[in-house]
Amino acid sequence: MSAVPAHGTPRTRYTSVGRGQAAWRMIGSSIEILALTVTNAARPPEHVAFDDDSCHDLCWARERFGKFADLWDAVRSEYWQLLFHSDASVT
Repeated sequence: MSAVPAHGTPRTRYTSVGRGQAAWRMIGSSIEILALTVTNAARPPEHVAFDDDSCHDLCWARERFGKFADLWDAVRSEYWQLLFHSDASVT
């Protein structure tokens, strides 16, 4: 995991499950999905970065990339842990 950023700067978090990794951050009490990296033993990793001009939340990611349901479940789980068990100044 990355170092704690300056106060007020959202920290990018990474969650991996199976062949997918999501880059995401908390903005206030919401999730913003930044990117999806798909790994496959037969070819190089495929990185899908999402447009910075739009906020892509967890619902959007589930609808667009439904085959990664386990990954989105893991992101949601980490989000709830951070929301209820961490110091808000670190998020």
